[in-house]
Amino acid sequence: MKDCYLSGNPQMEGSYLDESCTISQGEFKYYDEKGHLYHSCHYENGKLEGAELFYYDNGQIRTEGAYLNGMQNGEWKGYYPSGNLSAMANFEDGEQSSASFLNEDGTRNKLVSVFSRTNSYPGGLPALQRFLNRNLHYPDTAVKRSIEGTVIIGFNINREGKWRI
Repeated sequence: MKDCYLSGNPQMEGSYLDESCTISQGEFKYYDEKGHLYHSCHYENGKLEGAELFYYDNGQIRTEGAYLNGMQNGEWKGYYPSGNLSAMANFEDGEQSSASFLNEDGTRNKLVSVFSRTNSYPGGLPALQRFLNRNLHYPDTAVKRSIEGTVIIGFNINREGKWRI
């Protein structure tokens, strides 16, 4: 399967075991709109299995680690865009068992304690739904003409955790 952006550039490449494309199998690659590879991973029967890598735009590795039976396992490392090590963590059955974090100059960063966490909208999904309902409006002319379409929403989140649509 190869999914592309409207520009024609690849967005994702991977294989599935089923016709409905719900059971991922083998290597998957994800690209940004400029064609830069930003994520690669491997699936076995729909579960993450083996190496997972995230990349910066310059091709430098941002994060690397591995999955076992769909859960983070073993050593994971994070890097600054310069290539300097930013974090090392060990995982057992998907749970962080130990970690150390570094500033870009190599000194210990005691302000960070979690290697990775799932992103979320402040207030959770109900708050996100309220925000979207208040701020997204279907054009009156489209309603009058019975025009339907697909809405694609993107979010940018900065280092401070602030975001914008």
